[in-house]
Amino acid sequence: MKSVLFKLLIFTSLLLGAGNASAQQYCTSGATSTADSKIDSVIVAGIVSGSSASTCETYTDNTALSGTVIQGSSYNIRVVSGTCGGTYTRMFKIFVDWNNDGTFDQAIDSIATLGPTTTLVASEAFTHNFTVPFGIALGTRRNTKRHCKVVASEAFTHNFTVPFGIAPGAKRLRVVMCETSTPATFSACGTFTWGETEDYTLNVLGATGLDAGVSSLVSPAAPLTGGATSQVVMNVGNFRADPVVSGTVGYQIDNNPPVTEAWTGSILQGLTATHTFATPVTLPTSGVFTIRTWFTNANGLGVDLNPANDTLVSTRCISLASGLYTVGASATASYPSIPAALSALACGGIAGSVTFAIEPGTYYGSYTLGSIIGASTTNQITFTSTTGLAADVVLIHDTNASVTNKTIFAISN
Repeated sequence: MKSVLFKLLIFTSLLLGAGNASAQQYCTSGATSTADSKIDSVIVAGIVSGSSASTCETYTDNTALSGTVIQGSSYNIRVVSGTCGGTYTRMFKIFVDWNNDGTFDQAIDSIATLGPTTTLVASEAFTHNFTVPFGIALGTRRNTKRHCKVVASEAFTHNFTVPFGIAPGAKRLRVVMCETSTPATFSACGTFTWGETEDYTLNVLGATGLDAGVSSLVSPAAPLTGGATSQVVMNVGNFRADPVVSGTVGYQIDNNPPVTEAWTGSILQGLTATHTFATPVTLPTSGVFTIRTWFTNANGLGVDLNPANDTLVSTRCISLASGLYTVGASATASYPSIPAALSALACGGIAGSVTFAIEPGTYYGSYTLGSIIGASTTNQITFTSTTGLAADVVLIHDTNASVTNKTIFAISN
């Protein structure tokens, strides 16, 4: 087993170069060994960085690579871990020095802690869209592909929001990957034995202009009774600097006729307003449904700067009524499999005690029961067999029929 040696090396160096966060001096961070775990690639806000399959770094200064983000907007960052040798448990921590004070404050500047994981997959796929130019001569063209060594890797994707109120300009982005299963054992600064640190630059632009959209759906929310009447309530957000004073709001349940209303009010930058529709909705009697909510024509100006956040599509489930539900392959079964029954529980919860009667047969898999809305000492969930005989239902983790290969029902929350 590896033992991790931690030493804190504090020194500063002057970072030069246009287009990056060069005005600050930052603490050092990196591994002491080039063996084993490494950062394969980082993708965020226009930054696309990857390392050679045969190169094993302890620290990489990529501050010359910069991406552009806007106050109040959300972005995905994708980090991929790989290895130069063995496969061990790894974690990521990602920081942005939003206030440009030269430090990475865990409470302010941390945007993600990812992992732990020991999983590595043996391939990585990339998709790119291109346009064939006008004006080129017709005919056959050569398509050249280069294949590099396939390296085991593991990808994480995390969504973060650029805070309002920070000063525009270049900010230091730091990605730290360490071989550990405990987040407290590493931070933005200092050394660790195995892993890597990479630094990048994010250029923050001010949130000028107009951008309004739906930030969340408040109601209907579980538990939901089939056939009941429910108010539709949503939150409208202002994601740019210009105040939002008017617009059109609407909702639609599945393919039913849409409901639209005029909205007026005042939403300042970074804030939200709650809107309750005057027309309520009659919920479906059972099953799953989708509800689209939207905010358009902000301030009567038509399309704003980011139409992608104008509409929010949400999935809702009717809570299971008290009663008996069968599980199995028969045509009369309520659910075709145990996972399907558990999905219904997780989505809508229960409105009373429910029993899942499983038809005779062998069922493969293990399952997790999370927090079920409506479940209590009064509203209970029971799994049994349709025949009342436990031996008629065989639960096995996978196709290995060993008696020790047991199905696991994990209970969380």
